[in-house]
Amino acid sequence: MDTIYPLIGLEGLIGNEIWGVMSFDKRMIIATADEGVFLYNGHIIEEWVTECSDFLKQNQIYCSLRIDENLLVFGTIQNGLIICNNEGTPLQHICRDDGLQNNTILCLFKDNTGNLWLGTDHGIDYIEINSPLSQLSNNYGLSTGYVAMVHEGNLYLGTNQGLFTTTLRVMQNGGAWKKKLKLIEGTQGQVWTLQTIDGMLFCGHNKGTFLVNGEKAEILTDIEGCWTYQQVPDNLGKIIGGTYSGLILFEKEDGKWRCKKRIKGYIESTRMMAFDHDGSLWVAHGYKGVFRLRFNSAYDSVINIEFYNSQNSILSDQKVNLSQLDNDGIVFTSPDGVFNYNKASKAFEPNQKLNSLLANYDIRSINNDADGNYWYFAADCAGVLRIREDGNYSNIMIPFRQLKGKFLNMFEFVYPLDDRNVFFGTENGFVHYDPSFNKNYNYPFHTYLRTMRVLKSDSVYLYNTSMTEQSIILEFRANNAEFIFSANDFENPDQVTYSTLLQGYELKWTDWQSRRSREFTNLHEGEYVFKVKAKNLYGTESDIQSIVFEVKPPWQRTLLAYIIYALIVLFSLLLFIYLMKRRFERSRQESQRDQQEKFLNREEEMKREAIEAEKQIIELRNEKLREEMVMKNKELANATMQMLQKNKILISLKEELKKLAGNLDDGDQKYKVKWLLRKIDKEIDDEEQWEIFETHFESVHEEFLLRIKSAYPDLTPRELKLCAYLRMNISSKEIAALMNISTRGVEISRYRLRKKLDLSRENNLTDFILTF
Repeated sequence: MDTIYPLIGLEGLIGNEIWGVMSFDKRMIIATADEGVFLYNGHIIEEWVTECSDFLKQNQIYCSLRIDENLLVFGTIQNGLIICNNEGTPLQHICRDDGLQNNTILCLFKDNTGNLWLGTDHGIDYIEINSPLSQLSNNYGLSTGYVAMVHEGNLYLGTNQGLFTTTLRVMQNGGAWKKKLKLIEGTQGQVWTLQTIDGMLFCGHNKGTFLVNGEKAEILTDIEGCWTYQQVPDNLGKIIGGTYSGLILFEKEDGKWRCKKRIKGYIESTRMMAFDHDGSLWVAHGYKGVFRLRFNSAYDSVINIEFYNSQNSILSDQKVNLSQLDNDGIVFTSPDGVFNYNKASKAFEPNQKLNSLLANYDIRSINNDADGNYWYFAADCAGVLRIREDGNYSNIMIPFRQLKGKFLNMFEFVYPLDDRNVFFGTENGFVHYDPSFNKNYNYPFHTYLRTMRVLKSDSVYLYNTSMTEQSIILEFRANNAEFIFSANDFENPDQVTYSTLLQGYELKWTDWQSRRSREFTNLHEGEYVFKVKAKNLYGTESDIQSIVFEVKPPWQRTLLAYIIYALIVLFSLLLFIYLMKRRFERSRQESQRDQQEKFLNREEEMKREAIEAEKQIIELRNEKLREEMVMKNKELANATMQMLQKNKILISLKEELKKLAGNLDDGDQKYKVKWLLRKIDKEIDDEEQWEIFETHFESVHEEFLLRIKSAYPDLTPRELKLCAYLRMNISSKEIAALMNISTRGVEISRYRLRKKLDLSRENNLTDFILTF
């Protein structure tokens, strides 16, 4: 039966707004908006007076939640939320200054990983409270963290803006919820180191060296850039300080430490150093190598320097660091491993134990705590080699994976105070690590395939994961798909990586990557299954989400298309057979024509061969005729030359005889001379001689005399002789000798011949004769 009963003893709450009711040790906690928190045991009500009561009244409770057996959380309207224990001691205050979107908390929820979700005026916020790591950064007024130290119950935090302090008791008992750290006056600037020496706290600063006592700092020296300090082992009244430019000496006088002077003989920057058992000082320079220094008895001068780098040792030139460990002595770390110096061999040797424990890590620095654990920094990550009961070590890195990328390169810092307090320096303040906090890093989480988006030329289709049970069918023109996915690991959402597989397209899963979408273009038709899984920062893999879809083939690859293709192939085959028959018939006819054509061509070829043979015979005949003509020309020339020479001789004799006849008085002798002259003239004009010449001439110049005689019938025999001589291109002087006339007579004869041939002055007689 549903019946409402009034609770006895709650009359005092009448008129108050009640925004939370929680169980509390067999009692009830009742949270009101304006009057704070009350305890109710079933009979009476009383106010729950605690350290956070005033805060809750001033800022108005709006919601509340029990996180576990010993933790409560209250959300307020005006100032965020506060977490406290069952005693009401506030442990943490979270508000807009810590990253919330708004200070008004409307609701609270704890998820299955133990973390907190908030509903605010501006949206949903997520707070990771189930973690051994907590941040001390801007909300505490801190900037970049370099060093931390607990001294005489005070926690000191050195940053790039100065040295801050609070009591460790306040931090451990929840006092840090007020987020108040005090800046020690005078230490504004860069704090490099905090070291306890001789029961006193030395602070290395860019302005010099300070002695810190409580909340005050006294400057010992204004020599700038004090990196570190080392007490001289065999003279505890002296301290060596490493600076930007060499070493300085501190001495204790009258119970007080004073800076005496700069140490001569060494001017290198000295940030990491340690004394060896033999009194030498090892100095690691991050960008040069390692120095080994020896001092005089007063420790105010360096008298010997040994330098080691890659040229004379197995150490690297850069990123070399050193640490003084309890059981391992001075170790040197470099990208190549961890090393010790062997005094017997005077060489650096690998540290087998540490190198085997830290194999494949680029170790930047290493230190040990009071329990023998090794805290180390590798490239962009941190870890601890925690010693077990059997003496072996467990390499623990998972709790520090959240800090990846937050450390200061080459200035990594860890301060293991005890088994509940470890401090890391980061770019944004400090991180507190509680090793006793038991967190399950292998918690399950899920991958969600949020959207399958299919892009077409003119529209966008969205397919959500509710359709994973049925096959999605895509047209071939929409065969470009994009899958968008996510995972519900909210502790480190930016560190979640994904691997995908498209069955039917790929054979193996992709490499892990942070991208939350995957696109596929120009998918072939067929059935596909897209699968995705996630892996969080701690290496845990989620379940696999999948979606099935099918890409329909294009029209040209459908069943109807293949039927059409078959018909086309059949028609093409029939057409091919028909064309082949026609081609065969045409080939047969062409073969016949080719045979006939070959026969005709052969007949023509034989005719051409006969003609060629006949031409060759004619050519041989012509060659013979040409040779005969050459011979006849030679004979004509010889006959002409003989006749010319004979006539020249006879004409010469004739001239001599004429002279002789003119000198003779005897008539009988003159008569004989004249008879000889007539005899010579008759010999020159010998017709038989002309007939011989004419025979030779006609054999060379066939029927020339007949042609010119028929053309010019009135030519005399003497003029025909002249034409023959001109035809042979004989000069006038030679013609005169041949015709037994003078050269003048030849010219007259030529003139008369021109008249008969009817040639003008412009026409050359010889040329005319040659062309006749």
